Amino acid sequence: MPTARSGGTQELSTAYVREIFKDLESGDGKGFFDHVLDEVDWIVEGTHPLAGHDHSKAEFVAQTFDKLDKVLAQGAELYVEHVLVGGRWSSCVLTPPLRMGSGSTTGTAGYVAL
Repeated sequence: MPTARSGGTQELSTAYVREIFKDLESGDGKGFFDHVLDEVDWIVEGTHPLAGHDHSKAEFVAQTFDKLDKVLAQGAELYVEHVLVGGRWSSCVLTPPLRMGSGSTTGTAGYVAL
């Protein structure tokens, strides 16, 4: 599968987009970010400590994933719930498991990745 670093191109399909995000399901942020260009614009909305506007992959990883890795034993686990593909873009709804202090799953919350 082509990655951002390989310079390859891939026709977007729901299956391909799900494959890109699959590493996040096991908390493997690096596997996911291998598919992301270095020059990318990220906006995380909200009023929480991770909210902000980052102007590169490195800035986003430092602002978000590096912080999450310090507090999440499994890394940032995100599951693709829905994918919409149109031409050269896709939109995904991602949901992390919400866990109690004991580690038991209590439900999910949603994120959208464009």
